[in-house]
Amino acid sequence: MNLLLMKKIYGTGTLAINNIPKSSMLLDKREMGKKDRGFATQKVRQDKNVCIVQWNDNKPVNSISSITPKNPITSSRRWSKKDRQFIDVQCPNIVKKYNAEMEGVDLIDRFLVLYRMDSKTYKWTYRAIMHFLDLGACNAWLLYRQNNTNLSRRDLKCLLEFKLTLADQLIAEDSESSDDSSTDEEEVGTSACTRQETSSQTPTI
Repeated sequence: MNLLLMKKIYGTGTLAINNIPKSSMLLDKREMGKKDRGFATQKVRQDKNVCIVQWNDNKPVNSISSITPKNPITSSRRWSKKDRQFIDVQCPNIVKKYNAEMEGVDLIDRFLVLYRMDSKTYKWTYRAIMHFLDLGACNAWLLYRQNNTNLSRRDLKCLLEFKLTLADQLIAEDSESSDDSSTDEEEVGTSACTRQETSSQTPTI
């Protein structure tokens, strides 16, 4: 963050708990878990150029920013497992801004977790192949959304529907190619048998 500030580049992102200096005197994970959902606290560096915000959602969320503070606090619709419905939860400005403008790697990581392919193996080769297939499908879905901005939200396919459609198309193309190859093999076999029968006939004088 200091290097970005030296270049006058401002940003916002998430922060792992082990990367937060102990001198910040922030609440640990256990203490944050005891707080009500929507609780948020902020610590500002002495030079007032960087702030760290802790927010308690389903689990503690740590954010760091050199441009967006905690305030103003707004409400956000979040799913409650306990009540089995959406509820309004207080949300700091830094989290709302980050979610609204999140792109690139963070956005892809978020979508990869939703409907990840289950490889059911510990072999790194299979897991790598599955990961890149998921990565390509998620990127294709983002392009699909960008290229169909004229469609309503109801008409746009969600990520799950898009991946299922993609899988159906790949299976259909594979079956068509298999049928074509089997047809070619039958034609080759038929022509070979015809040539063999023709060559086996004895010439008449």
